[in-house]
Amino acid sequence: MTSEKNVNNVNGYIPDMTTADPLPKVVLPSDKLFPEPLPMAAPPPVPPINITINVNTGDEGLPIRPEVLDFAIDMETKLAKNDHKDGWHGLTIEELIAHVEDELGELKAAIELRLSAEEVRFEAADTANFLMMLADNYGDERD
Repeated sequence: MTSEKNVNNVNGYIPDMTTADPLPKVVLPSDKLFPEPLPMAAPPPVPPINITINVNTGDEGLPIRPEVLDFAIDMETKLAKNDHKDGWHGLTIEELIAHVEDELGELKAAIELRLSAEEVRFEAADTANFLMMLADNYGDERD
């Protein structure tokens, strides 16, 4: 014979005392298990950045297009990931041309494989970095 006990309902939890188990099972109301999530507020919009630099244009500043700035940030991000390496100043122009060709092949493959826009963008930044290195070293070799 099962004994019945009077158990108070505490915080919406109703113990199930109908079993002979020494520890009662707890029945949770389903609305208490998974409450509706609170609505999230959208983050405030980021204002555009206007940057002007002087690039041998006299006193006038040359505005940087947002696309150029974004791409330059991608290039720097890729360069920073390789800061543990020796850098490019010791590479010859021929070595840098070979790197450009390799990176261009990777960029073409990323496009042909229809990788994400972000992956293609970073491959393009990698290619552009080697072109920048080539231009930087070319000036050094000419001096």
